[in-house]
Amino acid sequence: MLRTIDLNGTWTVSYGDVRERPVQVPGAVEAVLEDRTHPGPFFYKRSVFIDEKDDEAAYVLRFGGVSYYCEVYCNGVRLQTHEGIWDAFQADATDAIKPGENLIEVKVIKPDFDEESPYYFRSVLFGFIPDVMLPFGGLWRDVSLEVKGRTHFESVVCRFDTGNRQVVIDSRLNRPDSAAVLEAVVTDPSGRRSTHTLPYSEQVRLELDDIRMWSPEAPQLYRLDVRLLRDGAAADRYGCRGGFRRIEIRGGEILLNGEPFYMRGILHWGSYPERMTPNPSYEQVKEELRKLRAAGFNAVKHCLYFPPSYYYELCDELGIVTWQELPLWLPYDNPHLLERIYAQVPRMLDQFMHHPSVSFVSLGCELDSTISADTLNALYRMVKEREPQMIICDNSGSGECYEGVSNTASDIYDYHFYAELYHLDTLINEFTRSYRAVKPWLFGEYNDADTFRLLDNRERADTAWWLH
Repeated sequence: MLRTIDLNGTWTVSYGDVRERPVQVPGAVEAVLEDRTHPGPFFYKRSVFIDEKDDEAAYVLRFGGVSYYCEVYCNGVRLQTHEGIWDAFQADATDAIKPGENLIEVKVIKPDFDEESPYYFRSVLFGFIPDVMLPFGGLWRDVSLEVKGRTHFESVVCRFDTGNRQVVIDSRLNRPDSAAVLEAVVTDPSGRRSTHTLPYSEQVRLELDDIRMWSPEAPQLYRLDVRLLRDGAAADRYGCRGGFRRIEIRGGEILLNGEPFYMRGILHWGSYPERMTPNPSYEQVKEELRKLRAAGFNAVKHCLYFPPSYYYELCDELGIVTWQELPLWLPYDNPHLLERIYAQVPRMLDQFMHHPSVSFVSLGCELDSTISADTLNALYRMVKEREPQMIICDNSGSGECYEGVSNTASDIYDYHFYAELYHLDTLINEFTRSYRAVKPWLFGEYNDADTFRLLDNRERADTAWWLH
């Protein structure tokens, strides 16, 4: 019963007075637009052929990412709406699917530049992408049709609880089912498997006899495979890789598995202009990370965007510590902003908490007082509830530098000193105060090429190494 039908490839899209034209999915709708600021609505279409409908199966459309608001239809029946750029979601098409040709339609409205619009790009948690590329729209990540049991997972999130030596599985079913059984297989880094079979529960904790710790030097990973069983047959499945690591702050120092950890990272904006979306291929990511390691870096900060899931997986494999920043930057305060933060951030967080490489989270970047202390403290608690060890920065760049709030919970100090080198000592001294609590001090951003200038030696500037 369990199978996945790939719906990537050529769809058609129409908008305004423009009739249907071919467009590639996944991809940005801007690839076919004459006016890339056009907000839509855009009407995506494609057909999928179902040879014979299985009356015992569910047919669920899965979208890896749509920007921004969408309505999903199958054979003219509206299945679901969704709002948000960064999270995957699904729409149950079981009742609408029929044998033969089935028409899948998605109406999409992308972020725009109108401050009076409900989808103004500064109010939709888009982060920095619109400033380095554009506020892209469309079906920008994978689309598929999954065939599974009538009872199936509506959501699954797993975590690796180091303190209790447990794999934690939080899930929800699409409907109550007292006969459902959960089978979970945990494979440790050496390939040893342990199988756990138990009645379905929304939270399951699998205790392991011993755990092996992930580190950049020894990236030990576990595999979790979960099956939802009905009458002994698999009705749905879920799989992920993750791991255990202990990251903590002690005496103002960051320790990873008890050893001092010094971050040497690169700042990643998710800028892939040729794609117009932050959706690089698996091989492209692997090559990026290979070069990063070869250059002596041990970390990457995803600044105000979310990479594809395999970016985290490759960081896990290669032993690269990851700093994930939530996409709050220059937020525009309108009636929609706060509601979106509380609705969408939990879905964002659930995408990466099982990855041992992700050890730092910043709640936003260079925020002014538009985002209140109450909101930042609530986001801090959201992260800690999911991963108590996670090291959190309230506002990368600091509230004090950007007229933001300062009475918020934060595990570190983080400043963005884009300063001339000869002013750097003075600047650091200015921010070093003996009355402050002792915390690690990190530079979430620091000195890009245009800040390395020798103003007193201009005749040599054209040959300076940092300009090449």
